[in-house]
Amino acid sequence: PNFNGTFMRLGIRYGWDLDETSAVYGELIIVKSRLQEAWSWLDTKIPPFLSEGEIIGEVKQSSTTGKESAASPRWQRLTQRDLAGCCCNCCHFNCCNVGPRFPHIHTGVQCITPQHFNVLCRLGYILSEEAVQIISSKQGPSSV
Repeated sequence: PNFNGTFMRLGIRYGWDLDETSAVYGELIIVKSRLQEAWSWLDTKIPPFLSEGEIIGEVKQSSTTGKESAASPRWQRLTQRDLAGCCCNCCHFNCCNVGPRFPHIHTGVQCITPQHFNVLCRLGYILSEEAVQIISSKQGPSSV
């Protein structure tokens, strides 16, 4: 199937042995860290490292700079899709940047670089925005 959404919504019925009026319904919302070719709106440049201010909401996303920000010439040569699972940032510029590319790294890669973590967090934030709005709009179990 051709799916270009940022999340998937599944309805759940609890109490299969109950009649229609007694059953309880819920939702499961799944957000996957995947890139779609149709998502031309996603900026693939390497962004600055996350700051504490961004995480706690004091600073707007991507408006801060880290030790090596997106403006660093070294990071400007790469896009997010160039990042592979490694253990330190220098691996992205040397011969160790091998394997599946962002964000499709193997789950066996338990050590990811700070920059890979940075772009995964930012992608999750972007992709989950609509799903979080749906969850936040729910008033309680009766509105599901």
